[in-house]
Amino acid sequence: WMQELVAPSSDLYAFAPAIVFVLLDGRELIPDAWSETEAFSGLDSMLAALAAAIRAHTDISFVVSTLDIPRRSLAPLASPRIEEALQARWREGLDKEGIAVLDLSDIVATLGRSHCYSPKMWYLGGLRFSSTGEKAIVREMRRIRNAFAGSRKKLLALDLDNTLWGGVVGEDGVGGLDLAPTGTGSRFYDFQKRIKDLADMGVLLAVVSKNNPEDALDAIRNHPHMPLREDDFVAVKANWLPKPQNLKDLAATLNIGLDSFVFLDDSPVEREAVRASLPEVTVPDFPADTSTLESFIAELSREYFLLPRATREDAEKTAMYRSEAKREDEKSRFDSLDSFLESLQMELTLRPLSENDIPRAAQLTQKTNQFNLTTRRYTEADLARMSQDPSWFIRIGSLTDRFGDFGQ
Repeated sequence: WMQELVAPSSDLYAFAPAIVFVLLDGRELIPDAWSETEAFSGLDSMLAALAAAIRAHTDISFVVSTLDIPRRSLAPLASPRIEEALQARWREGLDKEGIAVLDLSDIVATLGRSHCYSPKMWYLGGLRFSSTGEKAIVREMRRIRNAFAGSRKKLLALDLDNTLWGGVVGEDGVGGLDLAPTGTGSRFYDFQKRIKDLADMGVLLAVVSKNNPEDALDAIRNHPHMPLREDDFVAVKANWLPKPQNLKDLAATLNIGLDSFVFLDDSPVEREAVRASLPEVTVPDFPADTSTLESFIAELSREYFLLPRATREDAEKTAMYRSEAKREDEKSRFDSLDSFLESLQMELTLRPLSENDIPRAAQLTQKTNQFNLTTRRYTEADLARMSQDPSWFIRIGSLTDRFGDFGQ
C-alpha cells in the first residue's frame, strides 16, 4: 500500500481517482516481532510518508482509516499495553496533518470485534472482515464520498412534544415536561445537546409543531434545562396548520429546496402526512425507544449531515439566515427595491482564493442555484490544483450589510 502511495507512476495514480480510501489493518501494520521503540518509530515513518504522498497529490481527496490493534500476546493482568498508545499516535498524526478520517476503530467498537472480524475467512482466504463489518465500512465510505460530493442536507425540522422533550407543553406546562440532565429526562436532554452540535456544524434547525406559539416559546425560552434556545433555530413555526404546509412555507422563506430538509416527529401520522405530500423531504422513522435518541441522532448526522470539515460560514449559518429574515421584514417597509437595497449599505470584497478558503469554495461549487452558472462541481482537491494552475483565474467574494455578514 505504501509503494502505491509514494510512487508517482503507480497504478493508483494512473487510474486518476477522485477519492482514495486507505483502509489499514492494525494487526498487519505492526509486526509482532517489533519492539515498542520499533513500533512507534515505524508508525511515525509511515505517517510521514503518507502525509508527503497526500501533499504531492492535491488533485485527489484522501481518506485514511484509524487503527484497531487487538492485543495478540498472552500476558498477566498487570502488564504494559502499547496498542492503545499506537492507535492514539496514529490518530493524532492524521489530525495534525489535517487528513480526513474513516474511523475504523469506532466502527469496530460499535459492532464489537467478534462481529466486525471473521477469523475463519482470515485463515481461509486472507479476508479480515466479516460481511457485517464490510457492510458497515462500505456504508461509512458511501457517507464520506457523499460528503465530499456536497450532497449534504441543510435543515433539520423538529417537532416539540414527545420529540425534543417528553410530555405535551400545552397540557403539562413548562414545569411538567420530561427534560433534565439526570433521570428519565436526560434522554431528551442528551438528544438536544447532539442536535446543538449539528447547529454548530452549520445545520439549520427549525421548529415545526402543532402548538400554541405562546406555549412553545415559553418552553424554549424558559425551561431551565433546555439546551436548545430560540437563537438556535432559524424559525419557530408553532401553530395549527398542517405540517406539510409549514414545511413548504419554511422552504420558501429561507429559499432552500425541500430536498434539503430532514423532518423529525414522534407521530407516525404526521410523518406519513409529510411523506405523502412532500416526497422530496427526508422523513426518518422516530425511535419507539426514546432511550436510543442520542445514538439515533448520531447515526442521522453521519447519514445526512456529514461534512469533510467545518468552515466559519458553517458555524455562523443560523445567524446568517436569521439576518436574512430581518432583511425580508425590512423590505416590506420600502416602496421601491432600489431604495431598500441602498439602505442595506452592502460592501463586497473580492480577493484571490487562499488555501484557507478552499473548503468553503468547494462547498459553494456544489450548490444548485443562480450563482453556479455552469453547474460544474469541484472538490477541495480540484480547487487546490486549479489555484496552482496559471490558466485558472479564481476569486472569492464576501458580502456584508448593516444586518450582518452574508459570508463567502
